[in-house]
Amino acid sequence: MTEHRPASDEALERTIPLQAGFLTLVCWIWEVVAMKGALFTTPFGLALLVGTIPFCYYLTRVVRAASAVIAFFGGVTR
Repeated sequence: MTEHRPASDEALERTIPLQAGFLTLVCWIWEVVAMKGALFTTPFGLALLVGTIPFCYYLTRVVRAASAVIAFFGGVTR
């Protein structure tokens, strides 16, 4: 049986890679500046750059899930 989802839910799912990619880019810039250019010459630096990708992806998922829960349970009251 096919499950139908609202178009807004599908659109939100498609934007996760874009949001995680932007967050990864910002983190990479911060990491390069923080390590003053020596980032690519050390194994720790390379591991940090590679580890940033899944960290930013899962951070994006957690923030979006938390905002959905807050919106559901803590809705605006007038």
